[in-house]
Amino acid sequence: MEDAQQEERVLHWLKKRGYTEVAKHYEEDQAHAAVGSAEEGNESEDSSVPSGAFTDERLLCKRIGEANQSALLFRSLRMSDPMLYHRNYNELQTWTCNALEAYKPELLTVAFPVFVHSYLKLVERGMIEAARAFLQTWGPDHAETYQLELRSLTAVQRPDHLTAGNGFVKRALTDKFVLRLCSISYRLLQSFLSDHNLLLIMEILNEQVHVVVEERPPMPRFQVVTGGRGQISHAFTVRWRATGLGGSDVKDDSSRPPYNAPLFQKLEALAAKTRQEIAMGVADPGNPTVLMASLTNTYDGCTVARMTTDATQLAAGFHDRAVRVFRLAGEGPVGMENGNGSKLHSDGGEQAPEGPLIMRGHSQPVHGVSWAPEQQHLLSASSDGTVRLWDVAASRNVCVYRSPTDVPVWDVSFAPVGHYFASGSYDRVGRVWCTNRTQPVRLLVGHYSDVSCVAWHPNCSYLVTGSWDKTVRLWDLGSGRCFRLYSGHFGPVTALTVSPDGQFLAGAGLGGGQGNEDGVIRIWQVASGREVAVLRGHEGPVHRLNYSADGTVLASGGADMTVRTWDMNGDFASLMSSVSLAPHSTFHTKATPVLDVTFTKRNLLLASGPIMS
Repeated sequence: MEDAQQEERVLHWLKKRGYTEVAKHYEEDQAHAAVGSAEEGNESEDSSVPSGAFTDERLLCKRIGEANQSALLFRSLRMSDPMLYHRNYNELQTWTCNALEAYKPELLTVAFPVFVHSYLKLVERGMIEAARAFLQTWGPDHAETYQLELRSLTAVQRPDHLTAGNGFVKRALTDKFVLRLCSISYRLLQSFLSDHNLLLIMEILNEQVHVVVEERPPMPRFQVVTGGRGQISHAFTVRWRATGLGGSDVKDDSSRPPYNAPLFQKLEALAAKTRQEIAMGVADPGNPTVLMASLTNTYDGCTVARMTTDATQLAAGFHDRAVRVFRLAGEGPVGMENGNGSKLHSDGGEQAPEGPLIMRGHSQPVHGVSWAPEQQHLLSASSDGTVRLWDVAASRNVCVYRSPTDVPVWDVSFAPVGHYFASGSYDRVGRVWCTNRTQPVRLLVGHYSDVSCVAWHPNCSYLVTGSWDKTVRLWDLGSGRCFRLYSGHFGPVTALTVSPDGQFLAGAGLGGGQGNEDGVIRIWQVASGREVAVLRGHEGPVHRLNYSADGTVLASGGADMTVRTWDMNGDFASLMSSVSLAPHSTFHTKATPVLDVTFTKRNLLLASGPIMS
C-alpha cells in the first residue's frame, strides 16, 4: 500500500514539473511490473517478486545513499533525457581537472572510457543529434591523446554502425577498458560519485570498465598509460569496487641468480675484446658517411629490410612470403635481378654477379628479419604465426618456432650475444626464445594490444617492447616481470632502440595527436622512466632507429624518404624537464622510404629501402 502511494506521489510530481514523457515511461514500467508481480504471486506465495531494472537501480542507490525517489526516476530520465549524459560527464571532468596534483594524472584516465561509452549509448538509443553534440562538445578535450580513437568514434553516426566492423568501437563494445588506480585515487573517485549521485557514470564503470586497485603511491604523469587502445583489454566481469592488489599474481624471484649468467659473462668479455680491437679508426658519427642500398622492381611488396653491420649482405622480407638476401661484396653488374624482376642498387658498393638468395617457407607475408651477430644465420617473422631460423650460406631453413596461438608475428630480434632472440605478436605477448628450443623460455604479458616491436638492452638481462597500446615496457628476463612503463606516444609504437651504455631508450610512434605527431621520437631515461627529449623533424612514420657505436648520435629512417641523425651528446640525465631537439643532419632519397638504418662498428651509417614504383 505504501509503495502504491509513493508511486502515485512520484507520478504527480513528474506531471506537475512538466516531465510528461518521463511520466509516460514511468507509468508503462509500473504497469509491466504489476503484471509480472501478479503472475509470480499466482505461482507461489513464497516466491520472491522480481522488480526488474528498478530493483537493481534502487539497490544501487541505497548502497550510495541515494533517495528512493531518485532511484525510481533514474531509468526513465536516462532513457528520455539525453542531456543527462552531458551533465554527468561535465561534473566528472570538472572534478578531475580540479583534483589534487598528485592524483590528477590517474584520475584523468577515468574520463575517456566514460566519454566513449556515453557517446555510444546515445547512438545506440537513436539520440543522434544529442550524440553529435556530445562528441563536438567533449571530443576536443581528448584530441591530443586519442586522435585515432576519435576518428573511429566519428565514423559511428547511426545505431547500425555499431556492428559495421569499426576496429576500436568493436573492441570497446566487446572488451573492457582497464583502469589502474592507487587505493587513494580509487577512494576519492568512489566518494565523488557517491556524493554527487552520478548513477550514469557508475553504471558505465560497472559494466564497461575493469578497475584494478593497487596499494602503491599515485603514478606520475609520465608513467600513466594513455590511449584508448592501450586501455582496452579482455577482462572478467567486475563491479565498481576494489579488485585486488596489482601485481600480486607475480612471484618475486629477486633472490634467484641472474638467468644463465656465466654464458652472458663469457660472451660479453669476448665482445669487449672485439670492441677494443676495432676502437682505432672509428669515424666521427656526427658527420657520417651514408651507404644507401635501394631495392627496385619490388612492386611495393617489400615490408622489411636489414643490413649486416659489415655492409656485405642485405636481407629483405616481402608480401610474396619470401625472404631475399642480397650480397653487396664482390664484382658484378649494378643491379641484381631475381625471378620477379627486383634489383638491388648500392650507392658506393659493388654487386655480386649472381642474383639474390631466395628462401621460401612462410605461408604468409614476412614482417620482420634479424641477423645473428655472426651474420651467418637469419631470423624471419611472418603472419603465419612462425619465426624461422635460416642458414644463409646453405640457403636452408634450420628450425621453425611456432606461436601457440598461430597469430601474426610482427617483429623479431636476435640478442646482441646471439643464441637468444625475442619476438612480438598480435596476441599482445612478447616472447623470448633459445635457438635450440622450439618453445619460448619467457612469456612477457602485460600489453593491452599488439606487440609491434622489440629491442634488447645491451646487457641482455632486459628486453624492451613497444605496442599498439601506445606504451613501451622494460622487462626483466630473470623474473619475467615488467620493471618500467614508458608513455607519451599518441599512436602505436613502431621502432625502438637502446643506447650502447644502456642508460637511454628511444622510441618512435605513428602519431595521432594534434599537429604533426607522426614520426615524433621520444627519449626516456631507462632507470627512472622519465622522458628527457622529444625529437621532431620526420614528416611521416619512423621505421627504424639506431645508435652510433659510442652512443653520441641517433640515426632514424622513415616513410618520408629521409635518413636523419640527432645529436645525443648531452647531459640529459641532469635535465629537470623534457627538451625538444631538431635533427643534426638530414639525407634525402629520391623515392625510397627508409626501412633500415644501422651503424657499423666504425660508424659508417648503412640505410636501405625499396624504391617506390
